[in-house]
Amino acid sequence: MKTISIKPKLVDHTLFIKREIIKRINPIEVHDKKVFYVNLIMFLIILIGIMFLYHRYENKEREKQITEKNIKDLHEEMKKY
Repeated sequence: MKTISIKPKLVDHTLFIKREIIKRINPIEVHDKKVFYVNLIMFLIILIGIMFLYHRYENKEREKQITEKNIKDLHEEMKKY
């Protein structure tokens, strides 16, 4: 009987194959000035929104009275016919 002699492999040769090196892209650095301007713009938007809501709150009763007056006037006009 013949014996088959197998040479043992001590090293995996696939580890030495050259691979493509993927260059890592550094994230874009955000400058402090840009962050400050973004925060300032957001603050102004919120401030304008608060002012708008306060204006609506102040004029709510007056608008309600005007609407009721218009409805009453319309009702009086309709009574004529």
